[in-house]
Amino acid sequence: MPRYAFGHGLWCTRFHRHALSVRLGRTAIEVAVAVRNDGEIAVDEVVQVYVGYPGTVSPRVAQSLKAFARVRLAPGETRVVRLAVPLNALRYRDPVTHSWKLETGPHRIVVGRFAADPDALVTTVGL
Repeated sequence: MPRYAFGHGLWCTRFHRHALSVRLGRTAIEVAVAVRNDGEIAVDEVVQVYVGYPGTVSPRVAQSLKAFARVRLAPGETRVVRLAVPLNALRYRDPVTHSWKLETGPHRIVVGRFAADPDALVTTVGL
């Protein structure tokens, strides 16, 4: 059993995430979020994007990691991190037709430091 959840670390600074924007493109969900280092030392931060599925067609996990980016921030620095979640990465295998399908409906987008981050930014995007 791991001591910490995936992406959960022991931090020596504080980060602030804000200004989350999500846009549905032709081939991907485009995510942008501003991240600020509120600490006193330069540190790397890993921004993680999780997607939660409507769950009306096929039973799946509540959410899964679909994109992440590592960014180095100086003390007080803010940077906009842009990530893309390919729509093909959201498809599920239909057991009846044996084809890959994209479930329509609201997909939950969660941007945080780790899977169960209580300070994560959350929004939805309809597919």
